[in-house]
Amino acid sequence: MRAQAQRPASRLATTLALGLMSAMILVAMSQESSADARAIGGHKRAVLTADAHRQSGPRDWPAYLYSNQHPSFAAADTGIKVGNVGHLVRKWHFRGDPATQAGQPDPGFLASPTVSAGAIYIGSNTGWFYKLNESTGAVRAKRFLGFQTDPHCSTKGIIATATVATDPNDGQQTVYVAAPGGFLYALSASDLSVKWRSVISTSAGFFDWSSPTVINGRIFVGVSSNCDAPLVPGGLVSFNQVTGPGLRRSTSCRQGLVAAPSGRPRRPVRPGISMSLLATQHRMA
Repeated sequence: MRAQAQRPASRLATTLALGLMSAMILVAMSQESSADARAIGGHKRAVLTADAHRQSGPRDWPAYLYSNQHPSFAAADTGIKVGNVGHLVRKWHFRGDPATQAGQPDPGFLASPTVSAGAIYIGSNTGWFYKLNESTGAVRAKRFLGFQTDPHCSTKGIIATATVATDPNDGQQTVYVAAPGGFLYALSASDLSVKWRSVISTSAGFFDWSSPTVINGRIFVGVSSNCDAPLVPGGLVSFNQVTGPGLRRSTSCRQGLVAAPSGRPRRPVRPGISMSLLATQHRMA
């Protein structure tokens, strides 16, 4: 990714470079430390490559934009074509649990569904996280992960798309999801029981917009402000996939700048340096 000379950063550039795609922008950095990742936490594990995160089923979609490389394309899924798309019909419908707590958002889905091994995993705006039967829509398991209130922003539930990947320690399918309140969860794919929970950020004004990216034994999550009141420095946090503690943290702004993925820099970015350059030139500290 290169800086675009003589083009000042726009709000759109800021959003793309520092926001929901933060994990994708800097994911290549984890490959430089793959040798270190093989022994994370002292656990015996196999090296996980990009292909290892992809499920064997042609209809699986185990992460945001399909895989940790974010191609948004599943080449093996050829069931829907130009010739039959006009004949698609609804097979089932799922709305989710209604709001039962004061201030809780109404049911609805802003996260994308994750599909793996015959199940669909998705978080609701109410704060419930579901495992559904892919064929019938029936609830196999659910867990309440909460919703986030803010005096300056709208109340939100789960917005980030979950990632399903193999736990390198026990070999079990695990669901990784960023939830309201600043926490990253590792849930057992079988029953959504909590394997671990780790803090992404406790900064005032932070919200978990970013979908986790899993690669080489690490999980990368972007840091962002809720609605820019206050601004939160955009950045990236990496976690140990097996045990959960945050390993490294990096901000995407030069010293003296305070920028947030969903908003504007507090001071203007110097002309000729795009926010995408700021996001890539700082390695994980």
